[in-house]
Amino acid sequence: MVARKNAFTCSVNGKIYVIGGCESGESECWAEVFDPKTQTWEPLPDPGTRLRFSSIKNLDLHSDRIYLRTNEKNFAYLIEENRWEVADENIGESECKVENTWYSYADDGLHWWHDTEYCQEWRLVKGLTELDVHFRRGYGMEIVSYGRKLVIFWVGLTEMLDDFPLSLPPSEVSEIWCAVVLLERRHDDEIWGQIEWVDLVLRVPSSKTLLRCVELIQ
Repeated sequence: MVARKNAFTCSVNGKIYVIGGCESGESECWAEVFDPKTQTWEPLPDPGTRLRFSSIKNLDLHSDRIYLRTNEKNFAYLIEENRWEVADENIGESECKVENTWYSYADDGLHWWHDTEYCQEWRLVKGLTELDVHFRRGYGMEIVSYGRKLVIFWVGLTEMLDDFPLSLPPSEVSEIWCAVVLLERRHDDEIWGQIEWVDLVLRVPSSKTLLRCVELIQ
């Protein structure tokens, strides 16, 4: 077992997988799995330096694979085969599930996908052109579900610093923006988004990073 900080975790078939959060040079135990029944830890195979030295943005679990989004490439751990591979799927920067539909942000906008006969590929969410100007000027998009809505966070360019409490030049400041989008499936089997709210929510030193969003159920 290796000491970690801000590691990514998930549970599969009663076992807990812990990935990253340690030194990038830690090749033997960079990822581990814990079996509560036997109270034992086992290391996963070394994914290689390309993944270990990347900045992980998010973790998603799909069927028998654990997907990792990084600032370089997307990777997948094949649980049954006990090996890593580069993920060719266009899984975007951030992904979440609202009811029975998956949503993902990629370079060209917000997409949706539903595992049915009429939808075998990612489609673009319509009605969000108002957000395009924000997305083109931002980066680090993260999405999370909020009931039947999506909450989108991203890092934008600094504009006005009148109310910013730190004495930093604009080049050393990052702005965290947020948008709330109501989702609606229409008769044409397309999903439309209605922007309920969008605004700047926080200014932080540029040394800070928007890592990931977590949904809290109360």
